[in-house]
Amino acid sequence: MTSSPPAPQESRTWTRIVFFWAAYGGILLLAGFGRGFVPPAFGPLGWGLSSTAALLLLTNAMLRRERRPTSAVGINLAPASFARFAIGLLLGCGIYAATVVSVSILAGPIHLDRIPAPAPAVVFLTVATTLALSAMEELGFRGYTLWTLRPALGPVVAQVVVALAFALSHVFYGWPWATVFLGVVPNAVLFGAAATVSGGLAVPLGIHVAVNLARWAVGETAHSGVWTLAVADADQLRVATVAPAIGALVPLLLAAALWLWGWHRSAHDPRRAA
Repeated sequence: MTSSPPAPQESRTWTRIVFFWAAYGGILLLAGFGRGFVPPAFGPLGWGLSSTAALLLLTNAMLRRERRPTSAVGINLAPASFARFAIGLLLGCGIYAATVVSVSILAGPIHLDRIPAPAPAVVFLTVATTLALSAMEELGFRGYTLWTLRPALGPVVAQVVVALAFALSHVFYGWPWATVFLGVVPNAVLFGAAATVSGGLAVPLGIHVAVNLARWAVGETAHSGVWTLAVADADQLRVATVAPAIGALVPLLLAAALWLWGWHRSAHDPRRAA
């Protein structure tokens, strides 16, 4: 038995997606060259801002060609977007707090030790850079591509494809496979669920920014934050073993909760179910 060829509409969808992701990689590569022309501390911010601007132009150009509005891919800015972004920030902070508390209960107490606070300019630069880089990634994966794949593949398969592509992008950045599998993939599923349920990028962007800022605040990134996570010597091995699994489980549980909430809302709202 031979498999039937893909339908023309599905083939066109994949052509557009492959083109968009190829352009996404080219934009990031070209924008990365500009990092050498600014002070190192501002390099990531410049990379994120220039890439985000180029991706917005690319998305709008493709939507105009396809005669689709920006609302079709969730990038239209509306007054409610700011409230949704704030909700995303709260969810992201809650995710990180729940992860730390869960690990502390199951594997050993984790304490926050205060370190000298960074200068206000450093905090501002960190927040701006995190926002720019998160927006860059959300536009690349939870904007045009997710909402273009959904009609052709369905919401679940589209979610899986986008999450795997997001993970692969981090492999290209040089991230370890274990970190990608236990950290990037679960968060990609969460970001996709938040985008699908909310209908736009504001909520997943808020979650993305909050999680990354929380990691910076407790010293989990290359730069010092406000605290450090302290674990007793006797508990370090157990914490190191349990933490990655908890860190993967918490965002997956929230993603499942968002999916169930979205399904329940659609089932009881004829306008959304239509």
